[in-house]
Amino acid sequence: MKIKGARCSPRFMRCMMLSMVLCLFEPLAGGLSRAWAMGFYVLPTPLATEFAGADFVVVGMLYGGDAKANTTEAAILTIIKDHPVLKDKKHFTLNRYVPTDNDAPKHVVIFGAVVKGDLDAYRGILVSGKDEELIGYIKGIRDLKKDNTHDKLAFYFNYLESRQTEIALDACRPFQDATFTQLKLASDIYDAEKLKGWIADDKVPAYRKELYQVLLVFCQKAAKP
Repeated sequence: MKIKGARCSPRFMRCMMLSMVLCLFEPLAGGLSRAWAMGFYVLPTPLATEFAGADFVVVGMLYGGDAKANTTEAAILTIIKDHPVLKDKKHFTLNRYVPTDNDAPKHVVIFGAVVKGDLDAYRGILVSGKDEELIGYIKGIRDLKKDNTHDKLAFYFNYLESRQTEIALDACRPFQDATFTQLKLASDIYDAEKLKGWIADDKVPAYRKELYQVLLVFCQKAAKP
């Protein structure tokens, strides 16, 4: 018996649960430690969740770290999520020391909270520059409509095999959380040729191929007259 809106089959859910576990270990195996480790590192949380919960999100440039004072200066380059406290601010001080290579500035996406009028950065993701793909990805998340699952999946589909591991892992989450019905209704946005290529690619992890096989089935069924 089929139940409208029922979630994925037990086999698929087991695979998806495995994928969530693998998501925690893939950074260690694949060198994803661009998320800050020095007091900032947290287990991967969907960036949409992080963005919604943050009081502000900015692209900054770190400089002037002081190990003794346990502080680092951050210049604000771009505001992705604004807050009144950011008005007229050009920089702020992080209450933790972040070392830089040969004292060279580091670009970073900063998620933060406003505590008693002060800016408190609690997560940062290092980026190569202010135009890196991750920044555009986060801006895209910002502009998504909350209740439009179809458009969300369409957006995330384009990033499923991003060359940046942070993005590829994050883009997979909405598909893991979607019901079979939601995945089926979004079948018009799947690219069958891309899915076939990913499934045949030895570099794509097996747990993601399972998802792509499911999407390909929906895609092919939708294409039948």
